[in-house]
Amino acid sequence: MTLLACSGPNVQQSIYWAIGFGHVLAWAGGVLTCLMVRDMLRARRFGWTIPPALVFLAFHPAWWISAWNGDCGSAKIDLSIVSMAAFVGLYVAHLKWLAKLSA
Repeated sequence: MTLLACSGPNVQQSIYWAIGFGHVLAWAGGVLTCLMVRDMLRARRFGWTIPPALVFLAFHPAWWISAWNGDCGSAKIDLSIVSMAAFVGLYVAHLKWLAKLSA
């Protein structure tokens, strides 16, 4: 008998939840990227935060990690949280850069 890591009565529900959670965090990262672009267009100065934000968005786990493998999407959830933490850190660095410009 083969024991699978992702089995049980609510498997599909947890897989779909992981997919939705990953997409919500990817959307939030896209919003933060758009806010950075908006701020840079308003300041008419372009900093270093946009290229990493675009790379983080392009390689977000929501696009390339499958929730249908043996872990019911827990890798997708964990990596999406790590990616969102990177987005938030980048946004904080962006805000500090803007504060330095206005000072």
